Amino acid sequence: MELERVIEILEKHQDWRRDQNVPPKTEMQSPIEIGTAIDYALSELKKLRLGVVSNSLSLTEREDYLKGWEDGIKYANNTKNNDC
Repeated sequence: MELERVIEILEKHQDWRRDQNVPPKTEMQSPIEIGTAIDYALSELKKLRLGVVSNSLSLTEREDYLKGWEDGIKYANNTKNNDC
């Protein structure tokens, strides 16, 4: 699923959710599409939290970044355990 489609689905879902008309004037999106869009958005947000934006780094750069991050965690854990 493309990011533009994810945004479109989530915006339409919000419009439907907030529609106070009975019956709603806006159309509900497919629950499967909503779930897929949420999953995609969460995946992208997690990447942003790690500093790995989907198109800003090559696969090798991403792997190197994550390996360095994991090595830093291991180092911090070992240091903490040795200080006891």
